[in-house]
Amino acid sequence: MTASNLPLADRYAAAKAAFDAAEKALNALKAEVKATGASHIEGVSCDLSVNLSQRSSVSEDLLFAKYGITLTELDTCKVEGKPFEVIKVKAKQPTA
Repeated sequence: MTASNLPLADRYAAAKAAFDAAEKALNALKAEVKATGASHIEGVSCDLSVNLSQRSSVSEDLLFAKYGITLTELDTCKVEGKPFEVIKVKAKQPTA
């Protein structure tokens, strides 16, 4: 029986197992990248850039609690999120 002839549930389970293993390996590599403390890591086929990012959002509860709010009041409704690291992969162009 070929992979395409397997029942959907079996194909899903196999894909999920492969995904879980890949995600575990990726998380270990992310930790290794972060542990270097470098903001740029060069490779043979790609380079990595590591940046710290942070998101802001508006609390709807605070926004709806006040009618006729001003831009200043709107700014007081912002809730700062936790900083998180972003790892980007940039492929290198093959040399001729």
